[in-house]
Amino acid sequence: MLTVITSALYLLEPTGFDANAVYEPASVLFTATVISLLQYVVLKAVIGTPSAAIKAWVPVSVVFAAIAYIVLFLWIQIPFRQATGQLDVIAVISNFALSAALGLVQGLLLAEMLGGRSTPLIWVVATVVSAAAGYAVVASGLFDRTLAGLNVIVASLLGNAVLGAMYGGVSGAFLLVILHRSTKAVDEPRAP
Repeated sequence: MLTVITSALYLLEPTGFDANAVYEPASVLFTATVISLLQYVVLKAVIGTPSAAIKAWVPVSVVFAAIAYIVLFLWIQIPFRQATGQLDVIAVISNFALSAALGLVQGLLLAEMLGGRSTPLIWVVATVVSAAAGYAVVASGLFDRTLAGLNVIVASLLGNAVLGAMYGGVSGAFLLVILHRSTKAVDEPRAP
């Protein structure tokens, strides 16, 4: 759907509209929205009862993705890869720092939903491990070799699906750890 919308924007180029300037931020916001909506569905199914923290999950995640985009690509202006094909250390460190910050914000929301003092720390680790897994796949050249020769749209969708599945698997495993710990915390008697 995003591809159709952004492709339609290219029709406005004769008027001086720069569709390339819109495509990248639109894809970042679209991806953040889709991922956070999927997380919202999982959290709603797991927790069941509505709370302010659950309702804040999607807006907080999308706003944070917008801030991260502004910091990484508009303010710092560091490409993901250098011309040599190697990962740029500053970009990697910046992405991990922003992943950890997102993990902390989402972890605080999870702690509000599920309880547990270690929940924010566990979720920070989850987001950083997810980012590291994505970097490992991209840095290994696996995407370049596997997706080479495919239609750009197909390669983009397939690449995003693989990275999304990896992120979902890693974050889902950490969510199970958090749920297990929060269940134990609820079952244990608490001092007044």
